[in-house]
Amino acid sequence: MKFVIYLVISLILILVLGILSQSLEPKTILISKVNLKMIDQYVKINCFVKSVQDANGLLIFTLQDHNNSEITAILGEKMTKENSPIKKDDFIEIIGRVTEYENKPEIEIEKIRVK
Repeated sequence: MKFVIYLVISLILILVLGILSQSLEPKTILISKVNLKMIDQYVKINCFVKSVQDANGLLIFTLQDHNNSEITAILGEKMTKENSPIKKDDFIEIIGRVTEYENKPEIEIEKIRVK
């Protein structure tokens, strides 16, 4: 009987941890703080869209913050520049994973929204 109680408590705790982990977001940082030591870490950035380009089903954004720091960010959804809700000069919030491309940090976008 004790085993069943422990099993139920364990399952409830696992469920609670799963729900909490989905609601956690990374801390908001400036683009200038993103570096190659942060590879595979998640970041949240508020920035302006300086440019948007199509590249074989990817959208490539050049993002700029209020300090004029820039970074490239990739959105891997099958979207084109024309049908994207994100346009040049939009102020956006992104959450993504820091990656490396041509020895520079880049962000793979997982969440994006216009502010």
